[in-house]
Amino acid sequence: MSEQFPGVLVKGKSANRKLGPVDEVKFDMRKGKRVELKRSRFVPRAPFVASTYLSIQKSCDDVCAFKNGNGCFAESGYSKLMIDRLDEELGRSRPNLGVREAEAIDKLFPHGVPQDGGRDGTKGRDLRLHVSGDAQDDVAARALGMAAMRYVGRGGGTVWTYTHSWRHIPEAEWGPHISVMASVETAKDANKARYLRNYVPALVIREFPSTKVFSLPGTDVKFFPCLAETQGMNCAECRACFDTDGLKKKNLGVAFAVHGMGSAKAKKRLSMYGSLFGVIP
Repeated sequence: MSEQFPGVLVKGKSANRKLGPVDEVKFDMRKGKRVELKRSRFVPRAPFVASTYLSIQKSCDDVCAFKNGNGCFAESGYSKLMIDRLDEELGRSRPNLGVREAEAIDKLFPHGVPQDGGRDGTKGRDLRLHVSGDAQDDVAARALGMAAMRYVGRGGGTVWTYTHSWRHIPEAEWGPHISVMASVETAKDANKARYLRNYVPALVIREFPSTKVFSLPGTDVKFFPCLAETQGMNCAECRACFDTDGLKKKNLGVAFAVHGMGSAKAKKRLSMYGSLFGVIP
């Protein structure tokens, strides 16, 4: 972790296979001998993606249905130990982690962002903000917007993220250099995010009713399933969430089906869609 920025972790090359391409390594070489690993590890390869992680307990809004052991993807699986350490190193303090995250981004590639990212590995590295955690308020959003502007100015690619704080952070506060989507779990909130707050909704759903664009009872926003989950693409390849202006013009949102080790708990927090009777609680 970082002594300079407690509660914040920055990765110049993400090994998250959903964000960018990785190789799964099942052995290591030690003293010239091949040693089988008890648990395989992921090694990033081009095109590379940078990412940040924040303490969930100290930055995520309690409105999130998956927080506190209720199925949050970042709180389970391989990343759990890392996230626990981010929570623990803050102790009882509660700083504005979005502001601290912005400061950490300014330290990333100070002499220029490597041009080994994008879709084909020849552009600046894209940056995924807070894979875990969130912006706490508009101060954090503005700080991150400025940091994103400077990151792009150093040759960086697209900066993108998702937020449960859309209810109290106006979309404009993020600035023009971050593609940010509103994390929602219901059609009602999808409408609020899109029509009252000007965000593109990112819907978490139990399972996809279709692998193509689908409708949801209660909203005229249409959703297409995340291609990482339906076609095995990664964010660097797909890039749909990077173009919120284009999604708004088409009145589209992106849908994600719960997955991973916490999926059973997450499903209990969600309504079931797609039945003959609409929504089943």
